[in-house]
Amino acid sequence: MRSDYTEIFRDEGAAEQYESDNYRPGSFYSQVSARQRDWLRAFTETAFDVPPVHHDFACGTGRVLRMLEGLVREAHGYDTSGVMLARAHELDTPAELHVIEADGPVASTVDDEWPALVTCFRLLLNAPRDLRERALRFAAGILRGPDSGLLILENHGNASSLRHLRRPRAGSDRRFAELGHDEVAALLHRYGFELLTMQGFTMLTQGFYRPPIGWIAPALDSAVSRRGFLASRATNVLYVARRLLRNGRDPARVPAVVVIAAVAPGPAIAAPAARRAGRSGRTAAAARAPCGAAIPGPSAASRPARGASCPPRRRSTRRSP
Repeated sequence: MRSDYTEIFRDEGAAEQYESDNYRPGSFYSQVSARQRDWLRAFTETAFDVPPVHHDFACGTGRVLRMLEGLVREAHGYDTSGVMLARAHELDTPAELHVIEADGPVASTVDDEWPALVTCFRLLLNAPRDLRERALRFAAGILRGPDSGLLILENHGNASSLRHLRRPRAGSDRRFAELGHDEVAALLHRYGFELLTMQGFTMLTQGFYRPPIGWIAPALDSAVSRRGFLASRATNVLYVARRLLRNGRDPARVPAVVVIAAVAPGPAIAAPAARRAGRSGRTAAAARAPCGAAIPGPSAASRPARGASCPPRRRSTRRSP
């Protein structure tokens, strides 16, 4: 865990290296990212009855925003690094990009008429506790109840994975960090979130993707990591959660979001016509299904009832409590 985490990515060299080195074609991280993209797109189409508004906290160069291009109504990326956001713009990231302060409330768009998808990738592992807490306060300010949408968090250093075996060699090296499922669950619980499911994307570490077994490791890893029952042992894990209210009161009392009027969506962000058409024709069963109902995974059998729609709600223009 690094206290200077937000400062690292304000350097132009770091921003360039992050995208061109870590995510160069064929690299370990690019292959894990491709698996995440495939799963995330399938999950989003299944979990939401209408295209959600996507909010990506600590969006960096916009990698996750680009994953969902064409599947969301609007997209917004938030980061403290103008350098990283400039790189995201160069990569034609289809979203509104917002530079935010290193602390304090985050300006955000909340549209109560549409469900929201809040994502936070590659932050929790190395970020200090106050930044982790800020990310969850941000999510809680947008997701105000079970029917408001979903939160997806990434842990790319699972303490219960094969990666943990490196810890004795790393010793007190500040560059090594790991995060346990119990820590993530506790963080979610503090802000009133219920963990729905986990999905793994690699069982190995990047060392296995090098010679002499690098030729077979990616395909084997991809096949094995798809097994849901192995998610708890995966090196890279996504957690899907939804917001609950305990005893009718919002547990996240610290302001983290300044709500602003909705802004125009970025290029190529639009709700597909076929999905918009699905909002008509309510049935008795569909009327009981909550808007943007959360499901445990992208299984066709678990789809929320098509035709479910939400009663019109006014767009909020107030500060969160």
